[in-house]
Amino acid sequence: MTGARTGSWVSRTIAGRAAKAYLAGDTLGDALEVCRALADRDLRSILCFWADGTDPPSLVADRYLATARAIAAEGVPGYLSTKAAALAFDPRRYGDLLAGMPEGVRLHLDSRGPEEQDRALAIAAELAAARPGAVGVTLPSRWRRSAADAHRVADLDVAVRLVRGQWADPAGEVEADRAFLELVEAVARPGRIIGLATHDPQVAERSLAILGPAAELEQLYGFPVDGTIPLARAAGAAVRVYVPYSRTRPLPYSIRLALRDREVRSWLARDLVAPGRKRYSVAALLRS
Repeated sequence: MTGARTGSWVSRTIAGRAAKAYLAGDTLGDALEVCRALADRDLRSILCFWADGTDPPSLVADRYLATARAIAAEGVPGYLSTKAAALAFDPRRYGDLLAGMPEGVRLHLDSRGPEEQDRALAIAAELAAARPGAVGVTLPSRWRRSAADAHRVADLDVAVRLVRGQWADPAGEVEADRAFLELVEAVARPGRIIGLATHDPQVAERSLAILGPAAELEQLYGFPVDGTIPLARAAGAAVRVYVPYSRTRPLPYSIRLALRDREVRSWLARDLVAPGRKRYSVAALLRS
């Protein structure tokens, strides 16, 4: 086997392992089973139907609404996360989705890149005006624009998820860890829910020191959490787990991008060659 073929085989093998580890399963039922198990361990959930990029917005909207209704019917402590692009940035579809969602279930909007953020935030602002406290937005620390976006959402009654971000900013990179902490300071306010979506123990610890119990640590299903969940517990902060489900093959776009991260590839490669030394993930925790 040539070097190129070996590299390709390793990439495919790691990608396959990532799909199995990262996704809760093919169906909403699979995701709800995970959420129930999480709740038994005092872990909250974030549910997301992964659209494959070819699904029509009408189908995606139906899946999103079914997911939100299932969260309420099951009584699991979770919220619905969506990709604005999957609904074609259509305010009408989002308005219908929010109107059909049960009270008490939060609707979160994500963007795939900086060029999408204006449209996503505009929709979120409109929805938040219609149902205060029921909407959330994401601010990636890698994007230069996020400092200004933090001021843009300052007066909106929205929850905020802070992430480092997988999508690079064409305007140029910033020092993401420092910017993450600056965003924590910028968006903090009494009563606001702030999700800290990081697996970096240093960033998590410093952010939790600022926010304490007001924060929610958000973790990816299938990624290592042994260095972060204990920090949240010590700070009195809740922990949520991002639980995506999909029949999509190959990997959803976000997971493919995550595999470009050297540390993520290292975790997955170690799982392949030395499974007994695996850092524990949420998925592994639920199997224990």
